[in-house]
Amino acid sequence: RLLTQQMTQTQSPVDLLLLIRPHVSTNLFNDIHVATVFYRLARLKSALSDAILESPVVHDLVVRTGLMLKDNKIEERPLANIFWALAKLKGKAMRFKELFPSLITADR
Repeated sequence: RLLTQQMTQTQSPVDLLLLIRPHVSTNLFNDIHVATVFYRLARLKSALSDAILESPVVHDLVVRTGLMLKDNKIEERPLANIFWALAKLKGKAMRFKELFPSLITADR
């Protein structure tokens, strides 16, 4: 809960990525965390640059999300929130295009 609360209080994409960096590749980083990161990125989209989207932390987020989708570890609500965030990100969502097939075929 503490990590999720801290994520919702970040004021920039850089702060968000710095916060999740030690956690994103761990098994403790769950579907709520993943959905919250996507939600915050969508809310902070005006501050998203190509450099931020190409950061190693975003790469790790994509990998973690892909693995969780493959293993059916993302529940319906977080899945819907990720869809919403990607729709809100519009053109910037192309950074996450490798997740689209898994999102569409998620077994939920």
